[in-house]
Amino acid sequence: MYDDGTVTVRDFVSIPADEAWFWTTEWRAGEVQTAAHIAARRTTFHRSAEDMFAHLDSLGGGRCSPSG
Repeated sequence: MYDDGTVTVRDFVSIPADEAWFWTTEWRAGEVQTAAHIAARRTTFHRSAEDMFAHLDSLGGGRCSPSG
């Protein structure tokens, strides 16, 4: 703080409240992991959302489809 009461803030980035989830440690770690999977071509292409949900359901862990 300066004698006149002002404060200088450096390297401050304002993040909108509705985007704060993206900057959590957990989410950023997931982004890094996802980028690594994409770079290693460990991805799956689905022709439709229905195909994607069927694939996710086949992996176990409960129903993934929006209606189930």
